[in-house]
Amino acid sequence: MYDASDVLITAVVSGLVMGSVYALAAVGLTIIFGVLRVVNFAHGEFLMLGAYSTFFLVNYLGVDPYFLLPVNFVLFFAFGVLVQRTLIRWAPPDPSIVLVILVGLMLILQNGALMLWKSDFRTLHTAYLNLTLQLPILGIRINAGKIGAMVISLIAFALLVIFLNRTTIGIAMRALAQDREAARMVGINTQRLDAASFGLGVGVAAVAGNALVVFFPIFPLVGIQFILKSFVIVVLGGMGSISGSLVGGLLIGVVESISGTYLPSGWENFVVYALFVLVLLLRPQGLFGKVTTR
Repeated sequence: MYDASDVLITAVVSGLVMGSVYALAAVGLTIIFGVLRVVNFAHGEFLMLGAYSTFFLVNYLGVDPYFLLPVNFVLFFAFGVLVQRTLIRWAPPDPSIVLVILVGLMLILQNGALMLWKSDFRTLHTAYLNLTLQLPILGIRINAGKIGAMVISLIAFALLVIFLNRTTIGIAMRALAQDREAARMVGINTQRLDAASFGLGVGVAAVAGNALVVFFPIFPLVGIQFILKSFVIVVLGGMGSISGSLVGGLLIGVVESISGTYLPSGWENFVVYALFVLVLLLRPQGLFGKVTTR
């Protein structure tokens, strides 16, 4: 029998799990916005495609879903580079036109998925689905797939931080995000980095979809749920902040889970967006954003 404290602990842990996936999806959006200053409205659809890719490859090849993490990253990195070089790079230098292009891409991917796979919910049946683990100290049981998703998300964040802070390309991306003109003047190839940054963001979204499908049912419109939360997390954590994406994602996940546990169904989204509005009123630059003056 669970007592009140067990219920709360379970809600918090479940929130951290889902929040870690939210954060991983949001950090890809953060990278793209930070470097290209583009809001990728199709970001949720790349997560959805990453989840479907894992679903079909596991069913057809019989491999472990976590084995596909690097495969999905590489495939969708290449896909993201292709999208940037064909749809964004040659678009007129008008943010509103790029925005319309990405909204159009979102609708194409959504409706293409609906035509191919219908609106059915699909669940990936693996050993992780029915395996539960006893968490030490906390004394609660949780699905192994959820724990795996959280571990994968945190590892991905750690690798991203190392990449952005310790590699030449990562440091160049940060420089480009801070001052595009100065980066161009010191010889940084901005066009290549734009493509690599978009590909990196898309690849990370696919990894989030890979981690998600292990414990979460997928359908062609699942990306909408995650893109909305990703927008909230990016603004909440601070535009362009990697650490802000992680903290914001975990916070949103916990608030959503606790609200869903103690409030009537449907109120969890109200609480999440109310918190979002409150933070914007009190701290418009987000939790980790910096105030800029002109």
